[in-house]
This record gives sequence, C-alpha cells and structure tokens, in this order.
Amino acid sequence: EIQESLSASITRYLNPEVGSVAAAICIGNKSALSSETKEVFQKAGLSHVLVVSGLHLSIWCGIWTALLGRIRFRKMGIVVGILLSILFAMITGF
Repeated sequence: EIQESLSASITRYLNPEVGSVAAAICIGNKSALSSETKEVFQKAGLSHVLVVSGLHLSIWCGIWTALLGRIRFRKMGIVVGILLSILFAMITGF
C-alpha cells in the first residue's frame, strides 16, 4: 500500500519517534505511534494534529495554487492543486 510505503520512507530518514509523528501528521498513518506519544498529544490537547483533515487538504491545494499562480499559471495551479488533493485523499484513505 502507498501509505505504508510512504510511512516507511519517512521513518527510515528520521528517528522512530519523530518519524512516527511525521507519518501521522503528513499521511495519516498512526500505526507506528507509541501509546505514550498518543497520550502526550491527547493531554496537550493536540491530538487533532495527528489526524489528516480538510485543513491539510486546504493547505496542500493552497500551496500549489499560490506557487503556480505566481508564475501566471493560475488555472493550472488550481487544477494541479485539485488533482494533488485527490491523490492526497487517496493516500490517506479518504
């Protein structure tokens, strides 16, 4: 699965604890998070950060729209942003 492969790549280049948090935030794979890490995020009121949401998609789409819009390809930026958002949703399991 793509999500597992990406998660493995992320944790390979970072230490296991940081990599598991990065994988949860970036692609929604929380399987590698320790119960201690989950508890720390919950007690800090930040557990929502570990869940991929519409905010993540909005940021993703906004970045591409802004980048391509600056070089006079606004329509292409919107299309690329939408396509990447759909891809992102597929990877994270909708």
